[in-house]
Amino acid sequence: MATHNLTRLLGNSLEATAKGIRAETMIFVADADKAVSNDIPLRFAQLKGSRVVRLKSAEGHNAFKLERELISSEALPFLDGVKPNSVFK
Repeated sequence: MATHNLTRLLGNSLEATAKGIRAETMIFVADADKAVSNDIPLRFAQLKGSRVVRLKSAEGHNAFKLERELISSEALPFLDGVKPNSVFK
């Protein structure tokens, strides 16, 4: 999971990472996930002002496999609304 840690690029600071990412963000978390904690993604979302989508499946870390409709119904409108210049300034 170390390669998934974007904070390593900015001194392991979640705050600096949130400020450093200019793109609009949406965070998906699985409430029943026992493999990874939701604490860091939820804190990041709070710092960044991200939209949070909670996956309610009892399948935990595999919730994304079962909640495709919810993910699509949230992600597609979000992606449609992202302005191209919001990612790279």
